Amino acid sequence: MPRTGRRGGRRCTNPPCRSNKEATTEAPPSCLRDQAEAGTGGSNNSIPVLTCQPDGRYQPIQCHKNICICVDEWTGSSLDGTGIQNGTPDCSRPLPHARVWPGCTGKVKSKFMQDLKKFLLSKVEGGERSTGPDSAGQSVEQFSALTHFRSLDLDSNSFLERREKKAVKRLFRSNPKLRGCGKNLTKYCDVNRDRRVSQEEWLACVTLHNNQTDEPRPPPPPGGDWNPFEHILKSES
Repeated sequence: MPRTGRRGGRRCTNPPCRSNKEATTEAPPSCLRDQAEAGTGGSNNSIPVLTCQPDGRYQPIQCHKNICICVDEWTGSSLDGTGIQNGTPDCSRPLPHARVWPGCTGKVKSKFMQDLKKFLLSKVEGGERSTGPDSAGQSVEQFSALTHFRSLDLDSNSFLERREKKAVKRLFRSNPKLRGCGKNLTKYCDVNRDRRVSQEEWLACVTLHNNQTDEPRPPPPPGGDWNPFEHILKSES
């Protein structure tokens, strides 16, 4: 009698062995596509026309009328807290606090950031601050974050790479208050997605910013893509 459900036996044709459901893939966000769609509005100045890089990514600074804002180069999503009227925001610095952090948003994220701040400060409490060039104008929070980064950066190359990122996860896993959000911290801090966390990315990530916001963004329109100006221009309407 032929075997069923095993390699070398009769082929299984029913779920869960086989699924007739075809895999569907969503088209990646395209600045050029969004630019063309916005351009179909003709001379309607209420529709911002996005600017693109030659490779199809979004320009990091997008402007409309008197407002400029930083956007994610890959998705075109606006980075909350970066919009400036009658000026240009600095979009060159890492802005991880404006990225989506799966499983760590709103009050959960705010609580985690406060607990993380206390944790980092406790590690350097009583220690003397460096008198080196990078200590000029440095806040206590920045000093504690930098000190902790250097203790994790085992090869002193100013990057947390694979082995060092695992050490970060183990460290946070041992602390109940940091365990939830902490497991994805290094992924969240990796702004340029090169699978390592630079010293600059780390400082921007674990240090609270005045413009940090946890306001929930309204859902995108059904079947539509985000226009980075949609929610920031509401005050004008």
